Amino acid sequence: ENKMKKEILIPTCVKESLQRRGRFLQEENRVDENPDNTPINEAPQMPQIQPEEGAINQEPITNTPANENKNLAPNLNDFQYRNNTPYPEITSAFPSLFEVKQLKWLNYGRNGKLTAINTYLYQYFVLKNDFPEIANILREISVIEMEHFERLGDAIVLFGGNPNLTDGRGNVWTGRNITVLRNPREILLANIRAEERAICEYQQAAARTQNQSLRELFERIIQDEQNHIMIFNELLARI
Repeated sequence: ENKMKKEILIPTCVKESLQRRGRFLQEENRVDENPDNTPINEAPQMPQIQPEEGAINQEPITNTPANENKNLAPNLNDFQYRNNTPYPEITSAFPSLFEVKQLKWLNYGRNGKLTAINTYLYQYFVLKNDFPEIANILREISVIEMEHFERLGDAIVLFGGNPNLTDGRGNVWTGRNITVLRNPREILLANIRAEERAICEYQQAAARTQNQSLRELFERIIQDEQNHIMIFNELLARI
């Protein structure tokens, strides 16, 4: 009975993300019999509750030999790293402590944009010798995350905040936030979960903000995160 209650309490945004992932893999005829059985961490209640401690939980995976599957990743040109829709400009901004704290959590929190950027760059460095195509894809995605980071940083200033790498509670961003993995399969699984959690957090932020243009920015960032999930699922299916 307790297990059933926990399943019911899984955030709707996670379920929707899983459904999107399943539909995408079905189109490519690479979906497993039970795609929804992959364990997904629940998103932290942002910004009121501290994010979950430690790295993302996942089942142990046997390391892939360095000389196997290194050329299975598709060409960089096969993927769309960002949606073609322009990012909306912030309008009607006025000093708001609530908006600043929300934005700083998304940019500098434990699972925020700065963590995503540096995690993808770390993965690029450790994979580029044995899995160069996958590494280059991770680098391209990190560039998109940098653009999100810049947009959110500009919004912090517009709403009267200081973009000083703190999460809104005074916690300074640290490299310890990075998930350190070296196996490509483990990396892709962790990235899928991280992007799904990010989508949940941006959906929550969009529902809470009082500024329409900021809401549109959050929704536009979600579109890019959905693209990244599809890319990671495609790479995972190929290796």
